[in-house]
Amino acid sequence: MSNAEKSPQQLEDEQFEWIRGNVASTRFMRHNPTFKQSKENAQLMKDLVQKADLEWTEESLTKIFFEHNDKFEKSEPYIAEAPKPQVIQEVLPEWGKLRNYADVEAIPRAQYKTWFKDPAFQRDVNQALKGGR
Repeated sequence: MSNAEKSPQQLEDEQFEWIRGNVASTRFMRHNPTFKQSKENAQLMKDLVQKADLEWTEESLTKIFFEHNDKFEKSEPYIAEAPKPQVIQEVLPEWGKLRNYADVEAIPRAQYKTWFKDPAFQRDVNQALKGGR
C-alpha cells in the first residue's frame, strides 16, 4: 500500500512506530558499545528479531545480541587515554628552600643580613628553625 492510499491515521501510526523503533535502537547501541553500527549488523538484527517474532524494543534487541553474539561484527571497546600528569615546578625564592637549622647556618652572614629585611625570608627562617616547612 502506497502512502497515497493510507489514511492520515495510518501514516501517523507508522511515523510513531518508526520513532519508537529508532529510540529502542539508539538506547540499545548506547548500552552495547561493542555492537558495530553497519548495514550488515542492522540487517542481521532485523532478520533475527523477525525470526524470533519479537517486537523492536531495547530488551528484545539486547536479548538477540547476547543470544547470537558470535554472528555480529563487533566494535573495539573505547579505552580512554590516561591523563598526562602535569609537571608543577616549584618557584623558589633566591635563598632557596630552607628545611632546617643547617640550611640557615649555611647562608653567609652578609647575605643573611640583606635577605633578613624580606618578611618572606624571615618566615622561611622561622619555619626552618622550628623544624618544618
